[in-house]
Amino acid sequence: MKKIFFILSLILLQCAAIHAIAQEQPGRIRALKMDYVIRETKLSAEQVTKFKPLYTRYEDELKGIRKGFKQKYQEQNPAASPDMARRYVIDNLEYQQAELDLKKKYKDEFLKVLSAQQLAELYRAEQDFKKMLIQELNDRKNAPSPAPQK
Repeated sequence: MKKIFFILSLILLQCAAIHAIAQEQPGRIRALKMDYVIRETKLSAEQVTKFKPLYTRYEDELKGIRKGFKQKYQEQNPAASPDMARRYVIDNLEYQQAELDLKKKYKDEFLKVLSAQQLAELYRAEQDFKKMLIQELNDRKNAPSPAPQK
């Protein structure tokens, strides 16, 4: 009985540790993205102090838009019925428009801190970071599992 309790305790501890790591991951990825974008756009120290809070606000608003859309369809299959599919298409277009509107709004704010070339580089760096992140996740997913220890 003690052995079972001990094993269950270990499993519970592992689950808690995995949950803590999963919660930490988005903040870590966000910091890596910020560093990457700053490095790729070659910002001066003065620009960095103005850019960081602006970019953080932009990312927060973008995240809010994405979260709202994802939550709406998280537990539903958009293709479950013709009406649901039609609603999903309309909502998806509205979501994309909201993202575009936000990018247009922040374009003017970014141009107060960055040159046009740096802003173009920012957009490219965001896409590159996304590609690198997806590649890293795919590599981890396809990596061979470590051999079990004896």
